[in-house]
Amino acid sequence: MSDVLDSGPLCCAFAATPDEAASRTAGIARWWRDLAESLGGRVPAELPWSEEPSQGVQRFELGPRGLDAVRLAAVYAGHPELELPELVPEPLWLDPAWRRAEGAGFARSPYGHLLAAQCWLPIAFDFTAKVPRPDGEDWSIGSLPVLHDQLGRLAQQCFGVSPQSLDDLKRLADPFLALAGPALAAFERAARTALGARVPLCVSPRPADLRGG
Repeated sequence: MSDVLDSGPLCCAFAATPDEAASRTAGIARWWRDLAESLGGRVPAELPWSEEPSQGVQRFELGPRGLDAVRLAAVYAGHPELELPELVPEPLWLDPAWRRAEGAGFARSPYGHLLAAQCWLPIAFDFTAKVPRPDGEDWSIGSLPVLHDQLGRLAQQCFGVSPQSLDDLKRLADPFLALAGPALAAFERAARTALGARVPLCVSPRPADLRGG
């Protein structure tokens, strides 16, 4: 099953139909007000993007284990003394470098927003935070502009090319690079699209059977 990113208003990312999305807009606004208050003024008090449900959601597939591959590449890029792994273990904590980085909360990583967050908001801030999702589940948020910068830096550091050149890596014999490269390219496209539309980007919160086209 492919990892999926949703670019669009959160009301749409959490909804199965347009009517359901429209019914969620007020709840998203309340969620943001509560979140802004809990963060003590570190984000704007007013919702800084449009939750207009007609915008819909654009979905970007990273491929099976694509998100894990990109994040594992980021962990190793933060430790250039380590050689890249040959495969993405299942689960990720079987990799000792990942386990150490996750145990430290990714606090020292130059790729913290990529590693620690499940939703990236279209405003600039320099922290990640664990918060309740609009539906009450646990979540971590990061900054979309910071994420986009980190994805570009990762492409250069780990692969030596721009993100737009990474799709060709699927032809490589190295199974880790063949998975992580195209997934990183798709991730960067998703982040660039969300930035251009000034909407959130999140790891899809909806079950696979509800994602649709």
